Amino acid sequence: MATIDVLDATGNPQTIQTLPALGQAAMAASLPVALANNQTALETVGSVASGATDSGKPVKVGGVYNSSLPSFTTGQRADAQMTSAGRLLVTLANSANSNICDVTTSADGASSGAIGVIAQARGQIFNGTSWDRLVKPNATSRLLSSAATTNGTSVKAAAGNLHRIRGVNTVASKRYLKLYNKASAPTVGTDVPVDTLVIPASAAFDFAFDARYFATGIAYAITGAAADADTTALSVGDIECLSVTYA
Repeated sequence: MATIDVLDATGNPQTIQTLPALGQAAMAASLPVALANNQTALETVGSVASGATDSGKPVKVGGVYNSSLPSFTTGQRADAQMTSAGRLLVTLANSANSNICDVTTSADGASSGAIGVIAQARGQIFNGTSWDRLVKPNATSRLLSSAATTNGTSVKAAAGNLHRIRGVNTVASKRYLKLYNKASAPTVGTDVPVDTLVIPASAAFDFAFDARYFATGIAYAITGAAADADTTALSVGDIECLSVTYA
């Protein structure tokens, strides 16, 4: 311990302050502190460099600007990426590292002006078993004039969506359009249709579907009677300009 003494009125020393000794024993879990040094500035760094295999418990702040973005492998540590103006660079991406959000020169993507963001979204619809991507009608199967048969036809030899069927019945009696969930032309009279549509006599017809799903394939036939097992053939030209739109 150190003391500070002064003289009283009689000339005798008097202690007015007791000071602790310089320094003290190290405390448990204490950290050394540099008060001054004659070396270059002290640096605080992480345990590994950017792009190296990660380890330890680093505290990362700030980021780095790269004119070309770096690439990394599994388990590597990456610096936060900055723009040339020092702003944090953020890109939305999916698990395949494909961008799902891009910056364009305008909100509508057509004219110059304010910066806007274009987000890509993909709609899906449930088919009863799994989720399918929504697809616009993109194909058409055409029958300009019916043959003197039941006109069994394969429209699509795989799962698909039926959107629209239209045409004209040229005769004064009804005809029956039968739809099959099949990847090949139906065996009329043996295969069971999933639906039978009445084609009115001497009239145009137009059947619209809300993307009706066929899990195996899309096929059809046209008969002269409604029964599933009917095989009554049409005459040539009974049905004209039959158009089946699907995806």
